[in-house]
Amino acid sequence: MGASQSYHDGEAIGGEEAAESWTYPEGDEPPAGTLSEHPVNVPRTNRDDKRKPISFSQKVSANAPAAMEEEPSPEDEEELMMVLSVMGATDANEVVHMLKAHGHNPAITEACITRGMQLATTLGAKEMGTLATPFLEAMFTAMDFHDADANVSQWGLSALADLSEKAEECRSVGCLHAIVQAMHRFPAATSLQASGCRALYNQCHAMTKKSIARKEAALAIGALVTVISAMERFGNRELFGGDDEEELQLWGCAAISSLTATESAVERAVHAHAIEAVICAMKAHPSSVQVFSEGAAALSNLCHGMSPPSLMAKAAAFEAGGVPSIVLGLGALESEEQAQAYGFGALANMVRGCSNATEQALEMKADAIAKAALGRFGGSSSVQKKAKALITNLKVKSK
Repeated sequence: MGASQSYHDGEAIGGEEAAESWTYPEGDEPPAGTLSEHPVNVPRTNRDDKRKPISFSQKVSANAPAAMEEEPSPEDEEELMMVLSVMGATDANEVVHMLKAHGHNPAITEACITRGMQLATTLGAKEMGTLATPFLEAMFTAMDFHDADANVSQWGLSALADLSEKAEECRSVGCLHAIVQAMHRFPAATSLQASGCRALYNQCHAMTKKSIARKEAALAIGALVTVISAMERFGNRELFGGDDEEELQLWGCAAISSLTATESAVERAVHAHAIEAVICAMKAHPSSVQVFSEGAAALSNLCHGMSPPSLMAKAAAFEAGGVPSIVLGLGALESEEQAQAYGFGALANMVRGCSNATEQALEMKADAIAKAALGRFGGSSSVQKKAKALITNLKVKSK
């Protein structure tokens, strides 16, 4: 399997040269409109959807302090004036200076992160890159100073997730350490864990040389295990159900998908029970298009290819109930193009080389479901390709 290129709808991710996203064995390319006679491997999938758990403006409203009933002290008034000064700043460098000078104060720290992110939206790529290093250094210093304050780390991880989505300069091994450290400090903070998973995804989802190196670094410092632990901790929806928990599960699945681009990473994921965590997330959120799609994409990536680690992943997915989870999800979300494409891609990879999964999929009429989807989504090349891949892989077993 190796560190091969990841794709999204046939286009290379991360600035790499575009390549064919669908290949058949050499010399066996079928005529247009027909199905292959050979098993088809669905390429790894990475998405660059612009989803964010919660915007900074929402957080400002949600976390705004209640009106004070008592007369404010001089210290409170000074803090308020400083916060107002930060929020009125128009120069991002000024905000960085304030964060360095007042990072010991949690209210001013949060104001600096909020205003810094607001100003970042107005910066070009070059300006963003220049500002990124000093801003992140000041923010990480504040997070370390407030190592018992989950709010500061939550704001920091949310900001890092946004920044690392936009600028390469905001992606580094140092950022990975800050993410994992914050997630370890506050394991019970659902929103923080979700932001941490999103930040890891944005740090590692591409397939450039730098991103592949970051994936290896993330694995080395325990990022994968940290994500899985968070998903397992909040996996009981009856106890932890809510928007934050759903965000955690979908970004957890996305982070697993982004971190498992090599055979050694897949093997680690299997031993760490990543597949079980993904399938549990899908079962807990049967009506969520995003959780199903991210989960299916993760399973597709883990079961990609026919290497020993991939075969281990296919067996683990079967044992954990991956086939019924995908088939039932395809039925529940039959009108959702994204869910259909990722679901068929995952199932096509899961049944290829795994006779148990193939037999179960046939028993559940997965081939008929795929054929029906071909009719419903005639204009979707992604659904067409992946549904046909599933039908082909199931036919190979049934012969």
